[in-house]
Amino acid sequence: MANVANLLTGSVNIYVADYATSLPSDLDSSTNGTLDWSDWVQFGYKAEGLELEVETEFLEKEIDEAAGVVKRVILTQSAIARTIIAEADFTNIVYSIPGATRTAVAAASGQNAQDIIKFGGGTLTDRTFCVAGKSPEGFFRVVHLLKCNEAETFTIKLGRTEWQDFGLAFACLHDMTEVDGERLVHMYDMTAVAS
Repeated sequence: MANVANLLTGSVNIYVADYATSLPSDLDSSTNGTLDWSDWVQFGYKAEGLELEVETEFLEKEIDEAAGVVKRVILTQSAIARTIIAEADFTNIVYSIPGATRTAVAAASGQNAQDIIKFGGGTLTDRTFCVAGKSPEGFFRVVHLLKCNEAETFTIKLGRTEWQDFGLAFACLHDMTEVDGERLVHMYDMTAVAS
């Protein structure tokens, strides 16, 4: 049955952490629909919402006795999340460039404090990625990419008349610690408060 409460609008928050970081401990026990993301890095403002693309390749079986496909099975499946980040600080940027590292240099005598990002053929770091918004019931909706890496081209426009928005993309890897069929993305909607 149609329900206007399912027509969701509003902003989402994006979080990233090292692979295998646990989801917030209050995911199963939150009493007000808010979660404790203190072990995660939150990205700031976004210029666009988040797009989750799931691509599936099928193996199809045809037989002589039928005029079409009689069976279809999943051959491969992949997922990628994309958005545009509006805040071009180094915390956000380092998570957007595959293989990038960030170093903080403290101020000292003759030394300015600096944040430094370096990249160029480095090693990919496995991450875990979450998007948190509101469920139709007004609590939380969490989309969790279990294991992923930074993906795609990083572009930032620098200049007096240019916004410093930049693209962010995380591509899923199959998390082999999960059950077959549940290795890419998990989605959670809080529908009611725990009894």
